[in-house]
Amino acid sequence: MIRVVGGTLALLLGCGGAAESTADVASDAASAVSRDSAGITIREYSEAAWASAPSWRLDAEPVVTIDGGDNPEFDLTHAEWLTPVSRGRTVVVTTLPPRVMLFDSLGAPVRVVATSGEGPGDVWMPSNPLRVGEDSLLLIDATLDRMTILTPEGVILEQRPLGGETFAWCEPPLGPLPGRRLITVLECFGDVREGEPLRPPAPVLIRDFDLGVVDTAVVLAGGEHAWGLTSPSARKPTGLFLRYGRRQQAAVWDTMIVTGDGERGFELEVRDPSGQLREILRVAGPQRPVTEAMRQAWTDRDLARVERDAEHGGNDPELLAWRARNGPYADSLPPHGALRPGAGGLLWVVDAETLADTSWAATAFARDGRIVGRLVGPRAGRPMWFGADRVIVREVDGDGVVRFGVYGVRGSRW
Repeated sequence: MIRVVGGTLALLLGCGGAAESTADVASDAASAVSRDSAGITIREYSEAAWASAPSWRLDAEPVVTIDGGDNPEFDLTHAEWLTPVSRGRTVVVTTLPPRVMLFDSLGAPVRVVATSGEGPGDVWMPSNPLRVGEDSLLLIDATLDRMTILTPEGVILEQRPLGGETFAWCEPPLGPLPGRRLITVLECFGDVREGEPLRPPAPVLIRDFDLGVVDTAVVLAGGEHAWGLTSPSARKPTGLFLRYGRRQQAAVWDTMIVTGDGERGFELEVRDPSGQLREILRVAGPQRPVTEAMRQAWTDRDLARVERDAEHGGNDPELLAWRARNGPYADSLPPHGALRPGAGGLLWVVDAETLADTSWAATAFARDGRIVGRLVGPRAGRPMWFGADRVIVREVDGDGVVRFGVYGVRGSRW
């Protein structure tokens, strides 16, 4: 059944096809809600509800800065992930060189938890560390083919091999589920060839801690590609990754699995821990066009990386520079960016980011369907963690140096 609610065209989804609504539509300033015959809750938000949500801003300056200082052992130039742990401390993972580090509540370095290597407790290609207990972290290393559970101080609680075929480097773990399980997303794709979809499938898998596959929660449309040439001499176009294109997003929200790929606009699907679809969230809103400034910022970033990529990838610098200038771009940004679970059972949906942005924004959804509010960051960055009254943001300066800023929230709290 097709219907229009709050300015949004909606197709009610059920198991095996569309289903007739069995409940009246209940509307308020935040959403319109219905329930189909398969028991799937549909929540739809108009553009007006989106715009009228409470608005908050972060403090202009961080209350704590995690940057490693001048200590080369704590260089954060290639820091990718962080996980807050007890007593206000933070675990940070870098990829070049691979390293796991612990910082105290004031942002000062405490210890290197894991260094580059192949011995017990070492890392080579560490994943995003998942907090799986009061003070224990799950760390997967695809290159070393092992799973490790350790404390923030580096004490190994459990470590075992994965068997060589149960996990891939391009399958990041995204969040823990009850019963020693977690979700991962399989995003192993490069150039797309003739006859293949321009959005390769990206399965979201439910795995146990040994990384054995328990089930496939859903198959998303993966990173968006467009036809283009890989070099000036190429005779045949191939599917190249589309800059600012749509891609899959997934997270664990409380104990639920939430996913979105932008294939049907701003639409998130919420599944229970077994992968059963329970809820759909849809938001109406305008698309943000990709501007020349956004394109130039990406090109400039890639040109700045030419020498480094030539050294590590064995490619010709002239070819890399050509690719930096001629890669395909999307016409408009995805409907949303990363999905981040936060304190108080909230889900934060980050706006799609660009390299030309001077600020960022995210929207908080409550489990009962309310849009709790919109939060705006004062400068360019990527919000990594949302607490009760603080947010940690990954920021990169003009020289490519990474820091994590811990910001307080102005005005209302959620």
